[in-house]
Amino acid sequence: MTIDRSSQLVPAVEAGDLDLALTLGMGPRENAVVVGHLPLVWIAHRDFAWDRSRPLPLAVFPTPCRFRAKAIAELDRVGVPWEVALTSTSLYGIWAAVRAKLGVTLRTAQGLLPELAVVDRAFALPALGTVDVSLTLGSRRSLALESLVQVLRGALQARIAELGGGVQRQRRARQATTIRPSPLPL
Repeated sequence: MTIDRSSQLVPAVEAGDLDLALTLGMGPRENAVVVGHLPLVWIAHRDFAWDRSRPLPLAVFPTPCRFRAKAIAELDRVGVPWEVALTSTSLYGIWAAVRAKLGVTLRTAQGLLPELAVVDRAFALPALGTVDVSLTLGSRRSLALESLVQVLRGALQARIAELGGGVQRQRRARQATTIRPSPLPL
């Protein structure tokens, strides 16, 4: 088993180093099965206060990263100044930065830690749409692999459906926590 960014896993599958990869945001591909979509949200520590006289600090993966590119493109589109406060090659590093109140990140709400909150509305940040969840298959197919794909596909679709109904409730509950953005400068 290998845990890595989708942009690293897909080439490993295509090279025959891995038989299967669970990926996010890689889009439709010939060797992939899209099992669903998850909403993308802006996430910060529930006590994070953004000083709006300064650029929005981001905690992101280094390039290439589709989430990073999406965050920057959307912030630029709506004219929100930003700066990269921290980059990490590890999701744990990004979560640690957000938990330490160093900035915000763009992720799915899946597995959101209790001290973190979805801050899209609280900070008036742009909507981000969804990200595809896919299973990418290598060229070496077997009955065992096909069976595993079917089991994973069913489990992932059930979890995504569960999250689809629960994301809005989770978002409202997280936003109900006290999040105080700094006022806009006059």
